[in-house]
Amino acid sequence: MDLRPGQAVDRYTVVDKIGSGGMAEVYRVRHNTLGTDHALKVLSLNVPAIRDRLIQEGRVQALLQHPHIVPVTDVLDVQGSPGLLMQLVKGPSLEEWLRSNRPPMDEALRIFAGILSALTEAHRLEIVHRDLKPGNVMLSTQSGVLEPKVTDFGLAKLLVEQTSPTQTRTGLPMGTPAYMSPEQITDAKGVDRRTDIFALGCILYELTCGQMAFIGANTLEVWSAVTGGDYAPPRTLVPDLPEPVVQAIQGCLQPQRDLRIPSCEALAAVLAGRGLSPSDAPTIAPPARPNRPTLAPPQPSVVQRAASPTFAPLEPDDPSLAPARPGVAAASEPPKPATARWWLLLLLVLAGLGLLGLTAAFAGGGLLAWWAARTRDMEQAPPSEIAQVEPATVQEPLAPPPAPPADTPSRSQASPPSPAIEPPAAPEDGATDEPAVVSPPTGLVVVLGDASSVVLIDARGGRHAPGRLPPGTYDIEASFSSGATIHQPDRVRVRAGATTTLKCVELMETCN
Repeated sequence: MDLRPGQAVDRYTVVDKIGSGGMAEVYRVRHNTLGTDHALKVLSLNVPAIRDRLIQEGRVQALLQHPHIVPVTDVLDVQGSPGLLMQLVKGPSLEEWLRSNRPPMDEALRIFAGILSALTEAHRLEIVHRDLKPGNVMLSTQSGVLEPKVTDFGLAKLLVEQTSPTQTRTGLPMGTPAYMSPEQITDAKGVDRRTDIFALGCILYELTCGQMAFIGANTLEVWSAVTGGDYAPPRTLVPDLPEPVVQAIQGCLQPQRDLRIPSCEALAAVLAGRGLSPSDAPTIAPPARPNRPTLAPPQPSVVQRAASPTFAPLEPDDPSLAPARPGVAAASEPPKPATARWWLLLLLVLAGLGLLGLTAAFAGGGLLAWWAARTRDMEQAPPSEIAQVEPATVQEPLAPPPAPPADTPSRSQASPPSPAIEPPAAPEDGATDEPAVVSPPTGLVVVLGDASSVVLIDARGGRHAPGRLPPGTYDIEASFSSGATIHQPDRVRVRAGATTTLKCVELMETCN
């Protein structure tokens, strides 16, 4: 729909066009009686689904009465199509302003505080924006100071209501790629407040670091960076960035939403330097103990992983390390080094030889043999069994605990566990060495989109699910819940050690 200057629309007259997008255009209109200027948002395509979404936007935005949210005051009939009448914000969008301005830190944080307060009010009313980005934040210049005003709640979701199928389809991403949370990419219908927290982290990063957090040559590269937490650490761009800002960015941009800052109030506390309260802090498992090494499953390689929030409190010590026998108190001091216990044992044996004679010698020798066998068993035991050895107790001075293996650091040591894989235990007597089985090289295939099932077919006709596959070229076959099927020959090329990301979308009838 194209309105001309001077054209009458209800009680208003069109002045000029001030903005346009993919589905709507915004005009400056003037009230015929009052002479006040307003913004009128009308659809460029009068499609039922888009028209319903515009009405939903008006209803949501009319509920939000906040100084940092653009209010919707009326709905007009514009040539048979609805139009939203809104406050006219005299100033550019934050996206336009950032193209030619780099705000100082105090101004960047002041602008962000206004955006954060607007989202706090929306979340209080159980409304999730779902398309928060600099392009949907207007900057008012009327007072001589830039005041942010959040707008465009067209994708907003009311958490207290059931969203209709025409608004959100399961498995279909909705939003702007560089500001979408990982869960929004895979399923826009299952998002909650934390998807806005992720977008707030992207805006805070852009305001304080001078560039977007997630960058790519195309949408798939951007999505890959988002889901992998692949962004330049803030202090590589701004070395003197305040620590609360660094913690806020890291806490917002966690790929796993359970590890993300949970609310706008918690984010404000982190920015103020107060950190998270115990009830708001995400649950993060304590680091693995040195004497219980674990091997992480293989992960696709990325340039930079989002760091875990440094403000999360550590959990108490693992209860499995506490003494298991009732009524026996654990020693308050850490176990002594293995070498000291060997010398103590040797002195006891020598004392027994000198004082008790031959009988004590046999007893000491037997004790020494038992101790050596016990130590050898400890060295051959798997890590999980070694972790079960109990510390010495004050009630048993003559039965000191077995020493941990020489290459296993004690609990008193502060060094982190070595990431190197321990060599396999030596074969038992009489056993023959077998050659190690070397796993063939593989590549990783990740599929996004709204396909209900995806199969990759190799050159021999073998059918494989997405995941780790041998290098080669594969056909792809994608099926959707509607019954449609896409078959693309020679579509996927898997390379050893590389990750291939595809997005199968039914509406586009392709996997790219």
